[in-house]
Amino acid sequence: MYSPEDFFTTLNNPETQNSALNFLGQVVVKQHKSIVASFLEIIKAPDNIEDTNTFASLLVDLKSDQFLPALIDEIAKATPGKETWLADYMYALEALLDKTDMYYPGPESFVSLLGDWMFSTGGGEIAWKSSGILANLDNESCLPYLKRGVKDTSFFHLVRSNCLQGLVNKYGAEHIELIQSLQNDKDEDFREAVLDCLDYLEQRS
Repeated sequence: MYSPEDFFTTLNNPETQNSALNFLGQVVVKQHKSIVASFLEIIKAPDNIEDTNTFASLLVDLKSDQFLPALIDEIAKATPGKETWLADYMYALEALLDKTDMYYPGPESFVSLLGDWMFSTGGGEIAWKSSGILANLDNESCLPYLKRGVKDTSFFHLVRSNCLQGLVNKYGAEHIELIQSLQNDKDEDFREAVLDCLDYLEQRS
């Protein structure tokens, strides 16, 4: 088996690159289903993973929709502030949802949980990631949280911007009056996001 250094040396050498490409095809392409199956089992035991940040990035790179329900199941069991892996799992879920071609049908209980976390965890990383996930789920129960979040000036702009993107991407101009009411917001970064969304909606009309 190649070490990472040996593999890239072999791959970048014209005389040995075919051997490296063959190895890559055997491990990554032909074994993709097996890798996904193994990762699905690993997802179920986050406390056994030493570096969940790296693991989350690997999940995103593999881009398998099969990871979505497994991540949702584990996140739903977690308690903010207790599980050290929670933010990394939420990052992976949000990034994978963002890469899917269609909105994923999030369970009602999960939407309710994320909505609670968005408003009860102090407006930090968990609130930010909760808003990003809610913006990418196909469940009408997300809407009240997105509308409330976009107006909540206690949030930093990234949380509100996620809610804004969810409203615009899923509902188009349906909530244009709400979005227009935010164009003079005191937060400059969020105000710019609002104006960008209004420009986008105008171009689509």
